[in-house]
Amino acid sequence: MVGLYALFNRDEVVETSLGVDPLNTTYIIEGQSVKLANGLAEQTIQGSVSKIVTQAFGKPFYGDLDGNGLKDSVMFLTQSGGGSGEFYYATIALNKNALYEGLEGVFLGDRIAPQNIQIKDGVAIVNYADRKAGEPLTVQPSVGVSKYLVIEEGIAKETSNFSQGDLLFSGGLVMGEGVRVFTPCGGSTKWVIGSSTTYKKLMNAYENRVMGTNPYEPLYVVLAGKIVDAPKDGFGADYDLGIEVTELIKVIPGGKCQ
Repeated sequence: MVGLYALFNRDEVVETSLGVDPLNTTYIIEGQSVKLANGLAEQTIQGSVSKIVTQAFGKPFYGDLDGNGLKDSVMFLTQSGGGSGEFYYATIALNKNALYEGLEGVFLGDRIAPQNIQIKDGVAIVNYADRKAGEPLTVQPSVGVSKYLVIEEGIAKETSNFSQGDLLFSGGLVMGEGVRVFTPCGGSTKWVIGSSTTYKKLMNAYENRVMGTNPYEPLYVVLAGKIVDAPKDGFGADYDLGIEVTELIKVIPGGKCQ
């Protein structure tokens, strides 16, 4: 995507700083620092009388995203200026002992229709409506879209390996010889089904548990997938249902179902 900041001097140094709250801190949008004051920022375009206007859309949604027990925030930002486009971003600010560090925004689209934000087990779920592929921007957004964001090494990253009908599940994973099961919080144990790539990710995550962990002790994870029939033969036939795992979203060492 060619963002509005293509009009700025690319030699400008990107700076970040802590703010008192998500509406008064600095975010990175298209590689440029944007410092909000009460949810608003105005920046002049070089060689033009026009301004880039960045502002919060709605209120921040709070929840712990990086596992430190403090309430981080997620919110929509819009950016416009010098044209008809109104670009939307999902932005995260991490709570650093009551001060907020804004991260790089995740682009959502031009003139979309924001719906709501959720936080579940350290995963930010950003819901909005967009247009069907090929529809002009004059058409009202009508297709529901969800983006799933996680924090990895202090960076907001989008997890996009989802299939139609996938849901998020959190619970205990056990992998080993003759066993590959997942017990979702509040549900019964299910046999894990997935591609070889997904299976390898799950096995690596389980094998990389903290040293000294008891064999076959559940590892708390967040998965994307869907409930399916269990295999009709093999070890999986002992279970009523299976879970077809599309993606390992997040590993939470020491986590437990609440």
